[in-house]
Amino acid sequence: MGNNGAQLLGMEKAEVEIDVSVSGMIKVIDAANRGDTSGKFMLYDGTVKPW
Repeated sequence: MGNNGAQLLGMEKAEVEIDVSVSGMIKVIDAANRGDTSGKFMLYDGTVKPW
């Protein structure tokens, strides 16, 4: 969403910079496999967020 979206939600700025988020997502996607990531909600930094 970036800073504009964050401001619409009442925050000063986005929690994570776009370039950090996108590069992290690419790393998570590149490393993804059925055994480790299937059925999980993965964050940009590789941590798993419970459903």
